[in-house]
Amino acid sequence: MRARAVINLDNLIYNLEVISDKIPKEKIMAVIKANAYGHGYEEIFKECFKFGIRFFGVATIEEAQVIRKINKEAKILILSAVEPNMYYELSKNNIDITITSFEEIEYIINNNIEGNYHIAYDTGMGRLGFNEFEIEEVIKKLKPVGIFSHLTSADNDEYYTRYQYEKFINISKKYDIKYKHLLNSFGSEKYYDFFESFDLYRLGILMYGGELTNIYKPVMSFEARISYIKTLVEDSYIGYSNTYKAKKGDIIATVSAGYADGIFRSLSNKSKVYLRGKYYNIIGNICMDQFMILADNDVKLGDFVEIFGENIKVEEQANLANTISYELLCAVSPRVNRVYVKEEI
Repeated sequence: MRARAVINLDNLIYNLEVISDKIPKEKIMAVIKANAYGHGYEEIFKECFKFGIRFFGVATIEEAQVIRKINKEAKILILSAVEPNMYYELSKNNIDITITSFEEIEYIINNNIEGNYHIAYDTGMGRLGFNEFEIEEVIKKLKPVGIFSHLTSADNDEYYTRYQYEKFINISKKYDIKYKHLLNSFGSEKYYDFFESFDLYRLGILMYGGELTNIYKPVMSFEARISYIKTLVEDSYIGYSNTYKAKKGDIIATVSAGYADGIFRSLSNKSKVYLRGKYYNIIGNICMDQFMILADNDVKLGDFVEIFGENIKVEEQANLANTISYELLCAVSPRVNRVYVKEEI
């Protein structure tokens, strides 16, 4: 095995227990889109369902179908707009559908498709959904089971978050709708005074431990194998484009993963890996399938180094790559083996 993503299911359960101290299990929507943020649909779904979560959020028709094949009972909401010609099949399989336009509503009415519909209400994200003045007409035509919106910046802009909250509440409180949901992971973590207003809480990144905090544990550890070690007999450039020059006597180890596996090339010459209590710098440009580190005599052929996980937080790597933890987790490619670990009781 050249590279692996070790998925610690005990850490997942720990994170769910922390979350459920504040939010009842029956009000949690576990967001498992994008292959459960790279962690694997099936195992993550099964653990969440076993924990007591019954509502799941996905992004695509295909994702919903994957989850429905695994389990016939769970409630599933596709959080994105989908093709209207799929409404009948999705409704037949008891999959909730997001509605974003009057054209979609007309299709439902003209084809008499009974289903569980959630209205997307745009409170300031600008991504999809109805405007405030359209909601009344939508509800007259559709009679939805849910209404939701999405916070743009719950992690860093309290003023705008409260603006979106007030906008959502002012509309949603007028109607008797079963599911009203606005709070994402950061919203659920920071805005306790909002809690009584909602029937569902959409939890994603906190569940996977992708936030730089001591409260939650990382579920994924991305590791790769040392495939080659050499000691330089003279000063030498390392990697493409001669961006790093190593010195005579330096020990160079090659790690068997690269940007095709999900290690961002932008981490070249500024990130590190972890092995047995030590951190080793990545040197030279990261290649498609491999990268190099400045090693020492403690590094052995066949060792697996941690790229992110328990000792190097994924958000630390994301900050270095000028991105967010979500992107790094989702970027771990399918050719990286997922290895699931759980302590047997």
